[in-house]
Amino acid sequence: MSHSLNRFGVFANEEDIDLNSFTNNPKRKYSKLLRKKTAQLIKNPNDKLVKEIEEIKKKLDMFTPNTSNKIKKPRFKKIKVDKAAEFKKRREKEERERKYRYNNKYKNWYKKTYKEAIDIVLPDDISSWMNNITKVEYYKLMKKYHPDKNPNIDTKFCKFITNYWNEHQKTL
Repeated sequence: MSHSLNRFGVFANEEDIDLNSFTNNPKRKYSKLLRKKTAQLIKNPNDKLVKEIEEIKKKLDMFTPNTSNKIKKPRFKKIKVDKAAEFKKRREKEERERKYRYNNKYKNWYKKTYKEAIDIVLPDDISSWMNNITKVEYYKLMKKYHPDKNPNIDTKFCKFITNYWNEHQKTL
């Protein structure tokens, strides 16, 4: 019976293992070999090790993809939003819209109310009453220009006096 240094049966054929066969991760294998060779080169520099390191680097380059041709995907960037500025813009827009609506409403009201007065020439008693509006003068004008009291006069004056009086009462 011969006694070998290796007493374990599993490792009896250790010399038969092929070190050049591909592993599951050859890149890791060559990287480890490169680290060992560079460590040896630091301890004992010579030309043979330099050539071996260059060959290992070439083999490693086969396993590393060329990143220069690779198209990079754009990364998602969260857009920063200034909420205060957005609120201010929205408020200004709403204010402009409100002013526009109000102006249109006022213009329509003004046209409807004063169009007849613009088209016709107002009598002197109505124009003087517009400068100094009193309740007594209003009743006197309504008595004078009302269609029931005076059927010969057009109703435009009566409508104008009533509208003007109602708007004046709203402002008080």
